[in-house]
This record gives sequence, C-alpha cells and structure tokens, in this order.
Amino acid sequence: SSPDFLVEIYTHSFFARMDDEVAVITGANSGVGLAVAKRLLVEVASTRQLRLCLACRNMEKAEVTRQTLLREHPGAKIDLLQVDTSSPESAVNAAKEIKKRYTGLRWLYCNAGIMPLGGMDWRLLLTLRRSVWAHLFSTGEGLINHIDWTMDNGIQAVFSTNVLGHYLMIKELEEYLIDQEQPCHIIWTSSNTARFVKMDPEDIQDRKGISPYPSSKKLMDLISLNLNRCLNSYGVYSDTTCPGMVVSQMTLTIMPSFLWHVILPIIFLIRVFITHFITFDPLNGAEALIWLSKQNPATLDHTIKYFSRKPPINKTYVLQEKIDVSDQLLNDVMQALNNISQPYLSETVTSK
Repeated sequence: SSPDFLVEIYTHSFFARMDDEVAVITGANSGVGLAVAKRLLVEVASTRQLRLCLACRNMEKAEVTRQTLLREHPGAKIDLLQVDTSSPESAVNAAKEIKKRYTGLRWLYCNAGIMPLGGMDWRLLLTLRRSVWAHLFSTGEGLINHIDWTMDNGIQAVFSTNVLGHYLMIKELEEYLIDQEQPCHIIWTSSNTARFVKMDPEDIQDRKGISPYPSSKKLMDLISLNLNRCLNSYGVYSDTTCPGMVVSQMTLTIMPSFLWHVILPIIFLIRVFITHFITFDPLNGAEALIWLSKQNPATLDHTIKYFSRKPPINKTYVLQEKIDVSDQLLNDVMQALNNISQPYLSETVTSK
C-alpha cells in the first residue's frame, strides 16, 4: 500500500459534536464487531446522535469497511482508530487517543479477539446422543483443540488479545469515564465456553491449561463484575454477552467453509430440536449486544450475562443467566490481573 493512502487514513478528520454519542468497537471490520456497527447504524443512529469509531488493527481493512458502511449509510459519522489489543502499548495508546478526540464515550464494545485452534476431534461428532450434541455445539468443549503461545513480552497471546488489551484500555480511560457527563456502557463479547472454566487465580493466562480461549472469556465475566462493583456509582456500567455460534473469520478456522455448508442440515435440526445457541449469522449473534445498547444501563442487573439466541423460524431473542462467582475468587483474579497490568499504565493511573 502507498504511504499516501496510509497518511489519508491516519489523518482522517474528527469533528465530534458535544452531543455525539460515541461508540468504540474493537475488531469492527469483521464478524460480530462489524455486525454491531451495521445494526447500530440501522437501529440506533436514526434516533440518536451516533458516532461510530471502528477500532481495528489493520487500518487498510478498516478503511475499506468504513467506506462500505458509508455507501450504505451516507452521512453517517464513522471514525477509525488503530489498536492491536495483543499489544499492551497499543491498547494504552488507543485509550489516550480516545480521550483526545472525544468529550465522552457512550459505548465501548470489547469485541476483538482470537481463537487459535489445533484441529478438531471428529470422533465426537459421530455420537447420536442429544445431550452430547447440545454440549458440543454450545461450548465446543472436547470437540475443539485450543492452542496458545507466549509472546516476546512474556504474556500469553490469547490472554493479551482477548482480555489484557481491553482491560488496559478501560483502566487508562477510567478517570475520563468517571468525569464525563453521560453514562458509559462497556459491553464485552464473551462466550458460552466460560461457563465450564474453573479459574485458577495463580494462572489467569492459562499457561498450564488447555483452554486459553474459554479462560479468557471467563476472565471477561469476572472483570465485568468487578467494574460494576467499582464504577456503577460513577455512571460506568459493564455487561458480558455471548453471540452464540456464528460463522465468521474466527469460526471458519475450525473447519473448511465447504464443510460448514455440508453440515447446514444438521445445524438446522439442532436449532429445531436441541438448542437455539447456533445463531450462524453475525447479525443474529449481535442481538444481545444491540439489545443492551438500547437499554438504560442504570436499570440493568449487571450480575447477568446476556446470550443471543436464534430459533429456526422466529426472531432472535436474548437469554439471561446469572453469573455465579465467589467474592474470594473475584478478588484474587483481579489482584493477579492488576499485577500484570500495572507496568503498562500511565503513572497517574497506577498511582490511584
């Protein structure tokens, strides 16, 4: 790509109005993140002064996404922000840029993530037991072999990308969010896989385990609970969601795309007789995130997790389920997370 093109991207003009309601979406150029952007433009922008900020790692792809959205919604306010959530430094810098650009932040969608896989155990698909199929297609547990690696900074890649980068952004933004006049709603793209994780406070990166992706999603649930405990009184709220099983760039790595089409009849039967967890289309998967976006966050129960569900015929709906965790585990996990985060945060943040 030419330097001129990159300069044009990085110097995109931002004329945010005081009454703009800014929505920052990480990982917004594909999958659930893109679906959230599309649905916000259709379902929220018509009644509110919405300004989207697509926070992505690859700026060229983000600009293509931005132009596509602008063709569909001429006049929409859409900005770009570079962030690589696998890099603590990039995450902190992105948060600082948000503070420079905007007078407030109405929504922060912590959506970017990776799910590196080492293959599947196809033998499990041969079972005919209904309970096994329901479990496999709602959690992937036993069916999917997760992998991970240690980055140059000594941090595990899945933990850093899915959790740490977002947490650092929030911590860097914390004082800014507390001081702003409007409420801020932080909405996480978690997963059903978090249900079955037994979190070890001494190994929150899952270095010793075999489930780095489910563990990262469990951490999101715990972080969200703690953010509410600390920040609700200041007008900052947090909730976690599960988009269900969607076909996206992430899930397409599980098996070749042609196999997805081969098993479509099976998926349809599962949706009819077993579970509505398979939402398939990212626009369906975004249902819980969009539903939350339309609520007054001060009226919600933030100990609830919100699940997108799609029956084969009827409209999508949101399932609610209590997040059950002990105070001791929550405290221990947050202490471990803060110990990892502290070296990357500004002195004004770490001193609080």
